[in-house]
Amino acid sequence: MARSLENHYKNDIACTTAFAALFEMSLTHFSRHRDELPDSLKPAGLDTTRQYHLQSILNCLDGLDETSLTEPERRHSCGVNLECLAGYSDLLAIHPNLREISGRLFSGDGPFQTLKALDHHEKFDRAEITYKDCCSIEYLAVCLAKVELRLYTYDYNLHPNLAYESELLKNLHSRHEMNNLLGHFKDAIPSLSLQSKKELCFDFHIDPKEYLDYSHLLRIQIGILSLGGNANPRPLSNRLTVHNPDQQVEELNDDLSRLLVLLCRGLSRRIGFPECMLSMQCINMLLQNHTRVISQWHIDELLAAIAVKASNLDTQTEKNSGKLYIGLCRLFGTILAVHRAKIGGRYHLVVLTLQALLRCLFVPYKDSEAVGRESSTFGESHAAAYGRILTMICDPTVSSVTRSRNRLRLELNDKTKKARSIAGQHLPYLIMEFCGCQLTGRLLPGMRAALNVGLYAVLAVISPDIMRTMNAAMDSSSRSVFKALYDDYRRFGKWNGG
Repeated sequence: MARSLENHYKNDIACTTAFAALFEMSLTHFSRHRDELPDSLKPAGLDTTRQYHLQSILNCLDGLDETSLTEPERRHSCGVNLECLAGYSDLLAIHPNLREISGRLFSGDGPFQTLKALDHHEKFDRAEITYKDCCSIEYLAVCLAKVELRLYTYDYNLHPNLAYESELLKNLHSRHEMNNLLGHFKDAIPSLSLQSKKELCFDFHIDPKEYLDYSHLLRIQIGILSLGGNANPRPLSNRLTVHNPDQQVEELNDDLSRLLVLLCRGLSRRIGFPECMLSMQCINMLLQNHTRVISQWHIDELLAAIAVKASNLDTQTEKNSGKLYIGLCRLFGTILAVHRAKIGGRYHLVVLTLQALLRCLFVPYKDSEAVGRESSTFGESHAAAYGRILTMICDPTVSSVTRSRNRLRLELNDKTKKARSIAGQHLPYLIMEFCGCQLTGRLLPGMRAALNVGLYAVLAVISPDIMRTMNAAMDSSSRSVFKALYDDYRRFGKWNGG
């Protein structure tokens, strides 16, 4: 193989490209299974051949110039060499001239500098950027990012900000190349220490007036998934810098706490549909997997963000409104299931959020003064999702209302009874809102039955005294709607033990 390498690298580009890929895959495979190789091939012979191939690849990359990147065949050859270079990242990480090589690849005035900005207007036209298969400028840029990510797993001080990868996620036209880059992120993260994961996924500076863009959110999503619920602060053996594990965890929790605030504030703004869905997914993962990070302040911010977002959905007609609504309901459900104890004194925010979500379900009448849509993208599934939220509030599980599991059964039952009582004191305002919505709008077929499940659960926790007070506070039109709802509840929704 060593002799073949020496011969083929003297031939034409196509031959070099084919054999570069063949040798890299073969030598990497042998290296992974070196213990199974005959004594004549291990370990010095294999390592020497890999080092020779690495040097050959570096020589080929050194011979490139900017004009080479304008030819599809040369771009393909360069991309294959970069893929091979990523396969030799273990050797490259201990290369004596690593700093010099890194400077030529990722900085300076070399040919790759033009890829880092992906200048779509001056140096390359659209055809060169999005050329089919593996001859595009974007393919070359992703290959370069793959090398950088592989090196990052060996020395996180080498490229501490990874701004290049973030810019790529913003600028890539090809969905295929974007998925490739995300795949490289996911491949790199498992081998990182906690400190490296933090830097890779959460180390960026956002102006308080701005919000996280799609590229940031993709990195954050991968980072939160990699942390799971039990972050491991142990550094890898190949790290030269060892941080205090407790300090690492504390700093990470601070970063996650600030991150959640950014996500909530971004959610309440008029961001695009992909950014909004990604934000909700990231928030959901933080709520479920990093409960120690979540404070009362975070819950207040999140409830306010859901209310604002739902209010904006009230006048939207695009098809994605329904998906966003389901996402908001799931987010609310996660708060109730995991962080119910933190909403005990925040029912003023809970009621406002529920009212905003309820208004989304109604289609305003054409002659109504309300400004809204005449048709709706919402249906029975959306009403059912809202009804589940009401049921969770009025009929909570034992685990959602207790902070500790080491309590007597009687005390646990009293906790759920107390939660129902508190809900019954505040949710009459929701019933009043429903009666008002019935006068100014309508529900599509099938939605009323799905919604009644939740409304009946609300009526079940309201005491007779509060119900009489609520009835007296309504005008005559709203009182008629409430009477019809209450009669249906007595007929179909109230269990009397008979």
